[in-house]
Amino acid sequence: KLQDLSKFPWQKFDGLFNWTMTYREDSDIPVRYGHICEGTLPVKTHDNDFLEKKDKDVVWIVSNCHTLSKREEYVRKLKAFISVDIYGKCGDKVCLPTQSAKCYEDILRTYKFYLAFENSICKDYVTEKFFNVLNFEIMPLTLGGANYSRFAPPGSFINAMDYPDPRKLAEHLKFIGSN
Repeated sequence: KLQDLSKFPWQKFDGLFNWTMTYREDSDIPVRYGHICEGTLPVKTHDNDFLEKKDKDVVWIVSNCHTLSKREEYVRKLKAFISVDIYGKCGDKVCLPTQSAKCYEDILRTYKFYLAFENSICKDYVTEKFFNVLNFEIMPLTLGGANYSRFAPPGSFINAMDYPDPRKLAEHLKFIGSN
């Protein structure tokens, strides 16, 4: 019984197990926040021009406003070059709790790009921020310490770390958002 762990013979197992179980790929037991796998259901086909059908640029849904990654500083700079709407505790836009599911669906249907920026820049750290939006016709923008090409197919995301500064990223987003 788990209720009486004090009687478990811990000394017999001392040094027997030395495993790590984390999000990192070099863990003995890697545990991801999400994954992409080959499915058996038919793949939904998307219009090649789905970005052109949307009328808003970038959206960020966020509640942690002061992070180790300083993502909020990056977004502040990015906003100088492209429109970024911020929902949640760190922004001026709100989804009411009673309407949150519909609100999020509307957001993902309206915007071209979604900021899936991590709160920490750590090796292999990719959270649900990234994986959840892959089910929608919106392009995730990543900012993190992972090699995202190990987690998702080429062309399914844009990594902010591939651009020298927010201005260059905004220029690229404007180009592909209208091209």
